[in-house]
Amino acid sequence: MEESRARRRTERGRHGTSVKIAASNRDLALLKQMFSYAIREGWLECNPVSLVKFGKESDARDRALSLEEFERLQSRFSPHLQGINLMAYQTSMQRGEILNLTWDRVDLKSGLIRLQAEDTRTDEARFVPPHC
Repeated sequence: MEESRARRRTERGRHGTSVKIAASNRDLALLKQMFSYAIREGWLECNPVSLVKFGKESDARDRALSLEEFERLQSRFSPHLQGINLMAYQTSMQRGEILNLTWDRVDLKSGLIRLQAEDTRTDEARFVPPHC
């Protein structure tokens, strides 16, 4: 299994880039589900990939949108979504962090947003500084 995963990582994806670990993990998840289904249906006795571990995924982004790219993208959104997009662009906050934001997390005097661990996908508290 590890050999096929390594071989898959050398292949090119649909955009001509290397296959990402996340895509490989989705493939593995599907394979695990298929074998589990076969066991439930009585076609197999054990799942041959049940012990295969998922690859470590990174949250790192390859790059940020340029201002011109953002403005072009922003012009295609409905006006009611543009404020959310602008906040995401300026703060790098995620959609759920923005949509679930409450005033008790906003410090207007210092210009900071204080996200608690329960507010973030990574379960790590952090400060969001103002856009400069």
